[in-house]
Amino acid sequence: MKKVKILLALAMCSMYQSCSSDEVNMNPQEESQEKVVFKDDFETFNSNVWTKEEHEAGWVNQELQIYDAAHVSTGTDEGRSVLILTAERKGNKIYSGRVNSQGKKSCQYGKIEASIKLPQTANGLWPAFWMMGDNNMPWPQCGEIDIMEQVSLEKVAWHTVHSHYTLDLGLDKNPPRAGGGAYKENEFNLY
Repeated sequence: MKKVKILLALAMCSMYQSCSSDEVNMNPQEESQEKVVFKDDFETFNSNVWTKEEHEAGWVNQELQIYDAAHVSTGTDEGRSVLILTAERKGNKIYSGRVNSQGKKSCQYGKIEASIKLPQTANGLWPAFWMMGDNNMPWPQCGEIDIMEQVSLEKVAWHTVHSHYTLDLGLDKNPPRAGGGAYKENEFNLY
């Protein structure tokens, strides 16, 4: 029975707003003050913002794990409060944790970041930090931005944009819709 923990800390979904929702500044040359409009340090699990998901295996992407809300908790690591998502094999089943803010917290413009400590890679793991559109459209029309995905045994953190333009229309070359890079193992990395 092997347990693997993924730790999310500090600024999970810190949303910075550099303009009002009524007015968008389209001039990147102009400097603006960043204002934090939401931050969660995970000292406790805020059910007004987050939902612990529960799903059976095969729910999406033919994933083998069972999402079990019991595998989501808060704690501390390196002096920080963290959200802990645990993956665990019990017999021939895999249980893991997953949270989302759908219907509870969203933003239209801003900077979203999280400090994440990934586990040492293990076959079958797929830790991810991503956003979906909050517009009630089907995927991929709703849009998806994978801020960080670390797949199975790869030692790469990937980022990808999925949308009607990149998938249905094939407009994914200029600019490229995906990329990846190395991360520091056993340390918090900011994404």
